[in-house]
Amino acid sequence: MKSLKSHNRSSVTSFYDLLAPVYAYLRDRGHQRDHSHKDLLIQRLSPFSDDRVLDVGTGPGIYALDIAQMEPSSRVHGIDISKTFISIAKERATGAGAKNINFAVGDINNLDFKDGCFNKIICAGVISVLSDRAGALSE
Repeated sequence: MKSLKSHNRSSVTSFYDLLAPVYAYLRDRGHQRDHSHKDLLIQRLSPFSDDRVLDVGTGPGIYALDIAQMEPSSRVHGIDISKTFISIAKERATGAGAKNINFAVGDINNLDFKDGCFNKIICAGVISVLSDRAGALSE
């Protein structure tokens, strides 16, 4: 029998898998509206020369792809709980010819990386939708 916690996580993952194409489409159309916010966030993290950046909750890879294109010597890794978001992000990275970026399914509450693996982390729009914010931040 599935635990309530794993059942809830599965429901959330399914929701984001269904939402991913619509979110990516709407985000692309609203890009001008939030362009300055995204640029400000990326500017605060720059420069990115030889950085190892983790984008948690990468969605369609909006921030990760911009960072990877901005600095080819950086290494960017984006994770999301949605396989559909990861597929969209990979397709966009391939289309942009970005070679310094990787996308994978991952869980903010259980990261599959060694401590100190990244020197910068971006987590835009994710913390506010988590039930265990403290646990995610600790991870």
